[in-house]
Amino acid sequence: LVNRSQSCPAKSEGFDWFFRPAVSGSVLVENARDRRPLFVVVQAVLAVVLWFTAALQTAERPSLFETQAGLDTWFSGQTAVRVHRDCHDLRGDGWRWVTYQFTHGNFMHIAINVGMLLVLGLPLERFHGYLRVATVFELGVVTGGLFQAMFTPHMGALIGMSGGVFALIGMAFAEVVTNWRQMRWRYVKLTTIIPLLLLTVVAFCVHITEDGKKFSATATGAAAHFAGCVFGMWASLLCGRSLKTKNSFETFCNVFFLVSLCFVLTWLIMTIRFASTWPPRSIGEGEDQGWCWVRQLKSPEAFGDNVWRCVFCSDQACVGHWSAMNNTNIRFVYHGACNMSTAVRGVL
Repeated sequence: LVNRSQSCPAKSEGFDWFFRPAVSGSVLVENARDRRPLFVVVQAVLAVVLWFTAALQTAERPSLFETQAGLDTWFSGQTAVRVHRDCHDLRGDGWRWVTYQFTHGNFMHIAINVGMLLVLGLPLERFHGYLRVATVFELGVVTGGLFQAMFTPHMGALIGMSGGVFALIGMAFAEVVTNWRQMRWRYVKLTTIIPLLLLTVVAFCVHITEDGKKFSATATGAAAHFAGCVFGMWASLLCGRSLKTKNSFETFCNVFFLVSLCFVLTWLIMTIRFASTWPPRSIGEGEDQGWCWVRQLKSPEAFGDNVWRCVFCSDQACVGHWSAMNNTNIRFVYHGACNMSTAVRGVL
């Protein structure tokens, strides 16, 4: 007789290596989540309550689930990120860089943001604590708003807390990197986080191309997502909690500190340029391409024909000139839809 228990090969472990890879040390990240979540819960509840309450109070709405609502419902035009409204400079409204996170475009917008906040934020806060997570999240919101404004200063308005949520994505990635051998579910986390990181980079690359400028008409915050993600990764690698204390890791942190310092200095230079430039112009535009007012005009008196043309102005004198012109039809237009070969800049 054959002893089948000895002759048959051992069963394959299947995907156990993926879900439960070997770890080093007796302390694991999963067992070190010993803090009670506070900030993530408060942030999620506050965002949902503000959106839902404002959506119910909106008089003319297509439906509850398609309503833009939140803090900006009660303070119309005062809380969303805007660089300018026509030629009125709004860059000095510092509160906008924080308050825009409490307004969302529709139910899907708030649902995705809150869902990602809870999925990512709860385990992060239990490991890093509410102070680190709250700081990274809120600074991710501010950084995202500023970065988006520098790339698309003529956007209608930036709303939503995606900058903070993407900062948590970057923070989650940094947590896996810094605690690689001390994390039981590292491969599962990477297969979730890396596609999000890749999509963020691709969306940002599309955003900064010529087609991306037209794509930005949908008010997507690709630059805000990218900046929030990079900031979250940077902040977590520098200040996040780590169970790893090897010298090689300390060397990595020192090298990354120098790299990240260069990024921060570059970002500060870009911010100073943005704050000191008027009329506003996006990155890549020339010195003479800034503007703060655009309309589509049909004026036989000015142009000698009945063709609609886009007119760009950089100051109130130009705006007053075109607005006061007789026999002129004026209508709003999105600048990305303008034919720049026939566009007019300033006063003829």
